[in-house]
Amino acid sequence: MFIKTAKKIKSVSHLYMLLSYAVILCVLGTHYLVRNLGYSVDDSFITYRYAYHLKEGFGLVFNVGEAYYGTTAAGYAVLLAVMSGVGTYFCKAFNIAENSIFDVPSVSIAISTIALIVIASMFPVIARAKSDWRQWLLSLFAAMFLFSSYSFNEVAGHETYTYLAAALVGIILISYFRAYMSGGVFLAVSVTFRPDAILFFGIVPVFDWISSGVTLGDYFRNRHVISFFTIYIMMLGLWFTYLAYHFGTPLPGTMAAKKAQVALGYWPLYTPTTLLKYLLTSIGITGLIVAVVGITNFVREAKVNIFSNPDTRSENFLAGTWLVFGLLSSAAYFSFNVTFWNWYGVPILFSILIVAFVGWVKLNRLVVFAPIWINAAEIRIKSIVGVLPLIILILLGINGAPKLMEWIKTRNINLHISSYSELVDFIHKDSPSGAVILMAEPGSFGYHLGPKYTVVDELGLISPGVAKALVKGDYLWARNKWNPKYLICSWKGNYSACHNNSQDDAYEFVGEFNRDFWTPYINSGAKLYRLKSTTD
Repeated sequence: MFIKTAKKIKSVSHLYMLLSYAVILCVLGTHYLVRNLGYSVDDSFITYRYAYHLKEGFGLVFNVGEAYYGTTAAGYAVLLAVMSGVGTYFCKAFNIAENSIFDVPSVSIAISTIALIVIASMFPVIARAKSDWRQWLLSLFAAMFLFSSYSFNEVAGHETYTYLAAALVGIILISYFRAYMSGGVFLAVSVTFRPDAILFFGIVPVFDWISSGVTLGDYFRNRHVISFFTIYIMMLGLWFTYLAYHFGTPLPGTMAAKKAQVALGYWPLYTPTTLLKYLLTSIGITGLIVAVVGITNFVREAKVNIFSNPDTRSENFLAGTWLVFGLLSSAAYFSFNVTFWNWYGVPILFSILIVAFVGWVKLNRLVVFAPIWINAAEIRIKSIVGVLPLIILILLGINGAPKLMEWIKTRNINLHISSYSELVDFIHKDSPSGAVILMAEPGSFGYHLGPKYTVVDELGLISPGVAKALVKGDYLWARNKWNPKYLICSWKGNYSACHNNSQDDAYEFVGEFNRDFWTPYINSGAKLYRLKSTTD
């Protein structure tokens, strides 16, 4: 009778905590969505334009009629096109005013929100929280950090959060539930969102084999393992075949553009120092303490035997996988010698978060509450020690509360994505039938300009052949190839097409646009030049 009553109490307690956690996630997710609607970084608009053109029937391209693989998120662009298309169709079918709810950027923000909700919903699963209120509270702290931290808001709408969510779910399905086929599906999908996720194809089987305790031969004869490799290879084989057919190559041309950026010498390089500065700036002193305590505790157990305890094997598998991914990912970028962008640092920060979280989960289990037959004094002592890790975490959380309040009170705004609005309006009126424009930031400008216009990236990210020419020092290659009607100058790097206009005086100066935004950066508005010999 007593055992049945205790189990019933635990069951009710588990349900109550689960429902409470779900409600809090919905509140956090709703605020995240509202806070970030209308926000994106310029780089994301490159993928948005691919998605918009696919949705409108022009194909998966940046410029209509030009199939160049200039995004690392082609699969994510497909997802955006499908979701946006379905939403638009739904509005038309039921005569509902769309009001931009289902435009590509808004759909992308919604997907980022869902991705973070999915990640946060995995925390209690990782901790095997059940009716342990300490693990639920720990999961809540992790969820609040996830939604409110700068790093998980600064690229809202970017593919980064979605590929991390897909990879996390895939690994949990394999490590916790031994669901190899469904795990393989999620891991394969994550690669289509971001090629970096291909690293898991090597890491996950290695950790799975080590944790299984069987010989390598027996491991590869396991039908579940065979199903994982089969579905993973089949899905990515089909995906890469499609990319090769559509773009002429299964690999994006973005790496060549990053090499060109290095050659131009304007942006910071991806170095250990740059990455460390980003991580420290992102998490602050409080986050650093939390991370160090969690990771130290995880490493402490790993030194003994990371897979010795069957009850903790899954979480060790998970944390070990993300730890190795973070190390290999950063090492790969170091070796590539490319420029550093903040969304390159987010996966490393996420790896730290997962490993630290597992470490804190273990810390919570170091001392459990005393059995009822121990005397009252011992119960009090063990109870205090048992919640000590959470007391430390709560105190650190209070120290970080101002950042949470700032997140609650503010909206995320990026004026950069509207910094070409005047230029877009002018070109629409000056060349209503379309034109070719050469400039350095093709993202938001190209998306708002529309499909009739060809935007050539003078830095080579979305335009074929440009990056290779820049590395060779041929700065006029893009201008000579496309013969653009317009040149736009909006950055002060080592090279701009506008800087070479004086050589042949082929372009006339039209004017400066969006001065309020650009003057603090380039001491003028964005400059527009028009080809003298061309008239509508």
